[in-house]
Amino acid sequence: MDLTSADLRALARELLDLPLDAADAEACASALGKIREAVAHLGGVPLPFNEAVFTEPAHGTRWLEDWEGTGGTSPRFTPTASSVSDTSDRGPQRRAKDPMSADLPFLPIETTAALIARREVSPVELTRALLSRIEQLTAPLNAYIAVTTDEALRAAQEAEAEIGRGAYRGPLHGIPVGIKDIIDVAGVPTTGGSRILGAYVAPADSEVVRRLRAAGAIVIGKTHTHELAGGGTSINRFFGPARNPWDPTRIPGGSSGGSGIAVATGMAHAALGTDTGGSVRLPAALCGVVGLKATFGRVSRRGVLTRAWSLDHVGPLTRRVRDAAIVLGALAGHDAGDPQSSRRAAADYLAACAGDLHGLRVGVLEGPFF
Repeated sequence: MDLTSADLRALARELLDLPLDAADAEACASALGKIREAVAHLGGVPLPFNEAVFTEPAHGTRWLEDWEGTGGTSPRFTPTASSVSDTSDRGPQRRAKDPMSADLPFLPIETTAALIARREVSPVELTRALLSRIEQLTAPLNAYIAVTTDEALRAAQEAEAEIGRGAYRGPLHGIPVGIKDIIDVAGVPTTGGSRILGAYVAPADSEVVRRLRAAGAIVIGKTHTHELAGGGTSINRFFGPARNPWDPTRIPGGSSGGSGIAVATGMAHAALGTDTGGSVRLPAALCGVVGLKATFGRVSRRGVLTRAWSLDHVGPLTRRVRDAAIVLGALAGHDAGDPQSSRRAAADYLAACAGDLHGLRVGVLEGPFF
C-alpha cells in the first residue's frame, strides 16, 4: 500500500517519539519518503549477503543520527520476511550468511593466481567482474571514493598480454586491489576524504602502490576513508557514510572502512589501509576480514598522507591470512625515501603461514591500547 504524506508524518512522529511541530514533522516525512524510495530501488540490487543482521548493536555502532545530508534520519534497510531467519542456537537473533562465496571475486588470491597463470581466467575478465560488483554496490555500501575503470582495464589488458608472453610476475599479477584514499596513485586525486585536498592530483605513485604495480597488481580505485583518516567510523560529511557489508545500518569501522568493505564484498581481492590508532584493525574486525598492521618501518609510507609519523603504518586488508602474507611480501622492504624504513630484510611471510598452530598461546590485552 502506498503511503500518503499524512501517513509519513504520522510515521515520523511514531519513529522519533518526539513532540514535533508541523515544520519538523514535514522535514522528517520528506526524509522518510526519500529513504522509502531508496529502499525500493535497492530491492533489486544483489547485495553481498543473503540475510540481514537484526541483533541489537554493541554500544557505539549505530549510525550517528546527525551526519550531514540525511535530514536527521538513519539510512536503514527494510528486508522482506524471507530475508531473515532465526538461528536455533542464538534464539531470536538474526545472523548474516558469510558473503565469501565461491564466485570469482571471492576466490583466494592463491587460487585466482593459479587460474590466471594457467590462463583459465583472464585478468580482464576478473577486473570486469569486480567493476560490475562496484557498480552494483556503490549506492548501498559506498566503499569507493573514486573508481579508475579505464586505467584498471588498460592494466588488465597489459597483464593479460604479459602473461600470454610467458612473463608471469607472481601471485599478484592481474589481481585487482583497492587503495585507501590517503595513499597516492599517480594521476588520481588523493582527497583524504576531505574537501581540503579535493583538488590535489598525485604526481606519482606512493612507494606501496609502485611495489604493487611491480608485482603485477591492478589498481581498481581509491577506497573510502574517514575524513583525513581521523576517526573510527568512516562516516564522512563530504563523501557520505561507508556502510557495514553485513548490516548497512552499522558502521564498517575506520578510518580504512572502504578497504574493509571492498574486500569483504568482492569489490577487491585485497586493499591497502593505514593504521595510526586502529584504522586497519577496526574495519577488519567489523567487516569480518583480515587486517595486518605490520612492524613499524616494515612497509614504506612515502606518498601517504601523514597523521603521526611515529605511529603511521600501511597494511593490507584481505579475506584470508595467506592473502595478507602475499600482499605483505610485495610491500615489505627498505625504502631509502622513507626515513623510518627498516633496513632489515623482509621475511618469506607466505612460508611462515605453513607452521603448526597447535599449542600456540594467544595473549589478550585488556584496557585501552593501540
